[in-house]
Amino acid sequence: MAKSKINDFRKTRKKNPNAKIPYYKKPYVTVDKQSYQIMGNTLIIGVRPGRPYVGIPLNDYTVSQFADPHIKIGAITITRNTISISISKETQSITPTEFVGIDTNLNNISTVHSDGHVDVFSDVAKITKIKQKYRKVKSHFRRNDVRIGKKIFQKYGTKQQHKTKQTLHNISKKLVTQKKQLILEDLKGIRKLYQKGNGQGTKYRSRLNGWPFYEFKRQLEYKSKWYNGIPVIKIKPNKTSSKCSICGAKVIPEENRQIRCHCGHREDRDINAARNILYKGVPVVQLRGLRLRPDAPQGEAMKQSKDAKQIVTSQINLQ
Repeated sequence: MAKSKINDFRKTRKKNPNAKIPYYKKPYVTVDKQSYQIMGNTLIIGVRPGRPYVGIPLNDYTVSQFADPHIKIGAITITRNTISISISKETQSITPTEFVGIDTNLNNISTVHSDGHVDVFSDVAKITKIKQKYRKVKSHFRRNDVRIGKKIFQKYGTKQQHKTKQTLHNISKKLVTQKKQLILEDLKGIRKLYQKGNGQGTKYRSRLNGWPFYEFKRQLEYKSKWYNGIPVIKIKPNKTSSKCSICGAKVIPEENRQIRCHCGHREDRDINAARNILYKGVPVVQLRGLRLRPDAPQGEAMKQSKDAKQIVTSQINLQ
């Protein structure tokens, strides 16, 4: 990896004498398939020809994954604190019969299922609190505390990342194991909408920047393909929060995160948004047993093909 970077730099330097020297912010080593082997419950990595091997014990879950004949094992990536191995398998795409609209916001993740069932995951509120605590700790250090500060920042930063990923893992796993088509808003560029000067306060922007929208979407997408062979649908977020999910008219905000409409509909605003997301992503004829508004659109993104095959990749963290 280092050699390829150096070679690329040399080629670039010939064209541009002022090109900057490349460096790794997070150094890592890649071990190809020919340089390691799995023996029982141990991963054996060759260090150098003629030198002893390094043995890494594997847990039962990892061993069971490697024993699956449908899974192909790839390269190993070693960083300062982690060892992970890439795996892939061929999955069969299916046409789902049940669907879930998912609304992600700073306080919770709200979901509405095509059978009318509603789920609200409030654990996500912890994510922004963890981030705020990390920033508060950082702000208490003076400039002459550089070395101590780095250790503290690394400690809280690692703790924050682990808690965030674990929280999102638990929620995404629960959604994926239901084997339904998941429908999300495409929130690409959402942070640009709330930059300084756009009418939002500093605290709100701070909380927004602490919410890992991309990580949650990433976990849902790869898990849904890996376990179910079902791709995630992404729809445009236009007016999902401001329209009534029954009649399509503009809603009136009320206290305690409630909305009301002139048609008589009253509901939690996040649940209302999740319903709108569900209706935008699924053809109306496939939503049986739900009250549908008259102007509900015919679905934006039902594009998966029946019986199509796809290769899905994932990673297993060994340490």
